[in-house]
Amino acid sequence: MTRVLTWFLVGFFAGLGDYAFAIGYGLCASIIAVSVLNVSPKHAVAAIVTSQAISSLPAVLFHYRARNIESLNVPKPLLYFIGFTSLLSFIFAELVANIPKSMERILYTLVLLSALILMEVKKRFKIRNRYAIPLFSLLAALDKSVVGGGLSLIFVMVQSSLGINLASAIATVPLLKLLPTLSTFVGYLFSLKHFPWIETLAMTCGAITATPLSSKLLNRFKPSDNFLKLIIIIAILLNTLREVLGL
Repeated sequence: MTRVLTWFLVGFFAGLGDYAFAIGYGLCASIIAVSVLNVSPKHAVAAIVTSQAISSLPAVLFHYRARNIESLNVPKPLLYFIGFTSLLSFIFAELVANIPKSMERILYTLVLLSALILMEVKKRFKIRNRYAIPLFSLLAALDKSVVGGGLSLIFVMVQSSLGINLASAIATVPLLKLLPTLSTFVGYLFSLKHFPWIETLAMTCGAITATPLSSKLLNRFKPSDNFLKLIIIIAILLNTLREVLGL
């Protein structure tokens, strides 16, 4: 019962953080599961991507009902980004599921660090979309497969560069991430011998419970990339400390 309640709360806070502030469903959930609860990264990610895929549609419906979404038309560059990310997510999920356990946490930390660096580079230097979108796709796929997120902030940044309203960009992220999330789930489903179904179900219930509140919060607050960076730094420090202490 305690395990079910724990994963329910993980899903609730992950859904709230992603669907309201674009902090990242997988990022929030995996930081709690891997950095705090010390769950194996690949088993945590398998549960995360599945629960996220199921809870994405309710999140979009509540945002649409709250009029947070201006339009459901998706620009072509964004379609290319989604397709490329989905393909890479499936491939990486197959590869990550078979890496040695000793390398899991190191790779996890490196992907988080790469996300932090790219956020700073994009902020300080103007990068053309033809170069930025493939780079963002690669990082988003790595993040989806290794960390369990899809870097919601990347999806928001790509949409913002195409002239899409910030609130609408955040509200449509769950729908846009659905295909790469599903492809990662399929990759893990065929790669893992023991799929974490109990954790997945509990997380899904928690995430869906958070969707009505997230649509209301989006109308009142704006996402902060500084808050996201702080979360990433804390996760990197926790995982580095565990590596040093051998925990």
